[in-house]
Amino acid sequence: MKKIIGVYGTTHLALVVSAAFLKKKYKVILFEKNLSSLKNIEDGKLPIYEPFVPKILENAKKNKQLTFAYDHKKNLKKISLLYFAEDSVKTKEGIDLDKLVKNIKFITSNKKEKFTMIISSQVPVGTTVNLSNKINLIRKEKIDFVYIPEFLRLGNAFELYLKQDYIIIGNDNTKVFVAISNILKIFSKNIFPMGLSDAEFSKHFANIFVASSVSLVSQFSQIADHMGVNLKKVGLALRHDKRIGQKSYILPGLGFTGGNIERDLKVVSKLVLTKTKKKPILLDSILKINELHNQIPVNLIVNKFKNIQNKKISFLGVTYKENTDTLKGSLALEYAKKLQKLGAIIKMYDANLQAKSKFGNIKICKTLNDCIKGSDILIIVIAKKEYKNLSPKLCSKLMRSNYIIDAANMLNAEDFKIAGFNYSGIGTGYKF
Repeated sequence: MKKIIGVYGTTHLALVVSAAFLKKKYKVILFEKNLSSLKNIEDGKLPIYEPFVPKILENAKKNKQLTFAYDHKKNLKKISLLYFAEDSVKTKEGIDLDKLVKNIKFITSNKKEKFTMIISSQVPVGTTVNLSNKINLIRKEKIDFVYIPEFLRLGNAFELYLKQDYIIIGNDNTKVFVAISNILKIFSKNIFPMGLSDAEFSKHFANIFVASSVSLVSQFSQIADHMGVNLKKVGLALRHDKRIGQKSYILPGLGFTGGNIERDLKVVSKLVLTKTKKKPILLDSILKINELHNQIPVNLIVNKFKNIQNKKISFLGVTYKENTDTLKGSLALEYAKKLQKLGAIIKMYDANLQAKSKFGNIKICKTLNDCIKGSDILIIVIAKKEYKNLSPKLCSKLMRSNYIIDAANMLNAEDFKIAGFNYSGIGTGYKF
């Protein structure tokens, strides 16, 4: 067995980090101030589904490779490295640091010996330097604070952690960098040293760069749909431009949601305003474009029908993303509630959504066919493999009318248009 590593937190990030180290044969001690939350994890009650993680945690528990730290002081003595990976609390203004700071101080007050703390929670630039200065000022044995930003995405976070494109290690001490990089090289060969604030800012930069790309395509989509231009074909070709790249966010679709990117935009916008005394024009525009773009499905329906009283609308792809069960950031749920207020009758289907879930008068269907049956309008919000089996023949057989909004751009638009459907994609030049 390799070295023991401590992980603090019982939220998504902490569990992914724990599972990744367990996969690499590390022994993990899981810490959490709230012992009832820790007990939930021990009992297999995870806050959010992430592929592979539940099974790895369960097996590690059986093999005694995973320990749950109910006695904090005793278990903190066993580790020299703690990975603080609690998900940050998002607010309308950005991030609430109160809980994070309290939990870090809780750890440091219970471990007097020298140790290294890696912070991977999403925090505003400057946070870790401030914490390090304040906490080490009153300690005899200093803590080596390290900031490592995470670039994970729900639904494939575990796989991304195991095979990271790169890792940034924020700490100015060469010895600390070497020690941490020797551990993390099992996850990536591309490891970069930089200062604490540099590392924190890299998370802001990455998220906002993605957001700017998404909003650029969102803006172009408005032109494309009016002029019959298929941005999906354009984007697939342009990804071969080395200045753009194979993984670039230049394919049309809905905008960003969920709060993480929005949080970084707000944090950096505030910094621009306070530090430079100038308005963050670009950052504000990114947010505004995204907010307007994400209303396209609702606007299409309202503008087409004017009155949607008793219109039957079916939604496919309800969860935030594929391979996750969280509804945090679900655009489908947001659309459904708006349309229901206008008198529409709503049905939803998603294999990752529990049939027992209740959202007012919204019906949660057990099968795809049940959801589509009798509908006037079908809206696909998130692309999922199961929906690829949708055909004009099946939809004609089950639907009452023939309107389809493919916000995921996953169906063959030409096939549906030829079959007589009123089909709309986003940014693909097809609009009813």
